[in-house]
Amino acid sequence: MINKKIKNIKVKKKKPGRFSKINQYLINILISLSTIILIFCVGELLMRVILPPSPKNIGQLYRVGWNRNYRNSAFISNAEVIHRGVPTKINTLGLKNIEIDLHKPKNTFRILMFGDSFTYGLGLLINETLPSQLERKLNMNKNGSITTQVLNFGVSGMNTFQEVMYALNYGLKFDPDIIMIVWIFNDIEMNGYTTHDFNSFTKTGTLPKIEKKGFPSLAREERIGSFKGEKSIIMRFWNFYEKLKIKSKLIYFFGTRTKELLQKFGLNLKTSEKVIYSDLDSDGFQLSFNSLKFINNKLNKIGIEFYTILYPPLQKLNDDYYNDLINKKVEEYCIKNNINCLNLFDYFRGEKPSKLHTSTIDYHPNGYANKIASIALDKYIKQKSKLFGMK
Repeated sequence: MINKKIKNIKVKKKKPGRFSKINQYLINILISLSTIILIFCVGELLMRVILPPSPKNIGQLYRVGWNRNYRNSAFISNAEVIHRGVPTKINTLGLKNIEIDLHKPKNTFRILMFGDSFTYGLGLLINETLPSQLERKLNMNKNGSITTQVLNFGVSGMNTFQEVMYALNYGLKFDPDIIMIVWIFNDIEMNGYTTHDFNSFTKTGTLPKIEKKGFPSLAREERIGSFKGEKSIIMRFWNFYEKLKIKSKLIYFFGTRTKELLQKFGLNLKTSEKVIYSDLDSDGFQLSFNSLKFINNKLNKIGIEFYTILYPPLQKLNDDYYNDLINKKVEEYCIKNNINCLNLFDYFRGEKPSKLHTSTIDYHPNGYANKIASIALDKYIKQKSKLFGMK
């Protein structure tokens, strides 16, 4: 009888309360996050196994506090280091170059090439760099007894203003006949300098001092300058993304390829290049433009030829993406201000970018890319330069 009553009693089920639902949501979120983190970690491990290890740096290459002094070399003289996995020997004068004398020999044309890591030859041996290959090309089948030297003054991370200060304070000591600046789209980065610094330098010759972090490990905010509104939001996202790329091979591998994939489907995102690097009104662009105009006028007055060489980023070469967006604007500015300018884009058009890179994880130009550039430069200089017309 008692058992029947117990059976007939209906057990009322409690409805889940508000806090129970929240707890369930939290559990689901934690499970999802854990799954994402697990997938990311597995992917990261796979990338670290599949992709080649990051090249090592052994030894000290840069002078301490060099960014405050452009009157001597950026590098330690006679340094022998492993830089980006490559044995690198700096000569007595502090250049990634074969040994030369400070004083120019007789019957010699001397070309000084300034620029950033593209010019320096990041991840390359000396004979693979653009200055070295151009020197061999200019001296090939030469007429008469004139020899041409092309000296490598490239320093990774430099902007145009720094290259100009370096050229006028250290480069002129080498008695050059020609000075070149190899311009890359990120040369508009300000690296902590301001328009005031430029005006002070051009009027008084005073070298501005940067009391912040040591060159070249400046924060992106210092490198680019400040932006407002939409540009500021994109800059913050870009800063965060750049930091992740340095730490994660998975993000580096897929991040650099996602943009190209989206563009194939017609999705053109507002990338940092489109929003920031194409803004002619930005302080960075104006600093770069004014620096080119200033050194061109300065050198012309003392009888030294000046050339700007526009080297395209070797990421997308089958259309005019970077060229239309950035390089043509610089080219137009140079033409308007009577600055000799060679845009290398057409010489690379149609090339497969992967054939031009130093490695699968480094998009800097390899020896083959610099060979293409040196052929173009050889032809251009021999057409434009009064010196080579005198040979």
